[in-house]
Amino acid sequence: MAVTTQFRSFLLLVLLGYAPSCLSHGVGLKIERQEAAVIWLHHTDDTPLADVEYELTADGGNAPYQSGKSDASGRVVFIPGDVRGWRLRVFSEDGHGIDTVFELAPGVASHSHTGHTYSDFTKLILGIGILLSGFGVMMLFTKRKRR
Repeated sequence: MAVTTQFRSFLLLVLLGYAPSCLSHGVGLKIERQEAAVIWLHHTDDTPLADVEYELTADGGNAPYQSGKSDASGRVVFIPGDVRGWRLRVFSEDGHGIDTVFELAPGVASHSHTGHTYSDFTKLILGIGILLSGFGVMMLFTKRKRR
């Protein structure tokens, strides 16, 4: 009977010895407040570009620093740290997107980058101009054939 008690005590010591290694598989959580950069994605009519996939890569990096989907307000939020140059690639299922390179300077509160967007009026004038130019060239060639 003394052997059984010693064996149980030994088994208990062994199990207690393994207990800390079993606890190392838990999940830890640390919450702290830091300054973050917020990128607002929107259509030309200022509606948010919500739930679109993006990749954010540090300047000179091959792997994305952060990737995911924008939130319901069209925001991408990240903590830049000491990195200043960034590349943002945004792509949605309906074909909208952007691929741009930008810099975050320390101490600058806001930076706006609208890309190559034009107003609806400018697009209308450009379209009419292209159509009139096409008809003008067509008329030039048809007049030469008549002579």
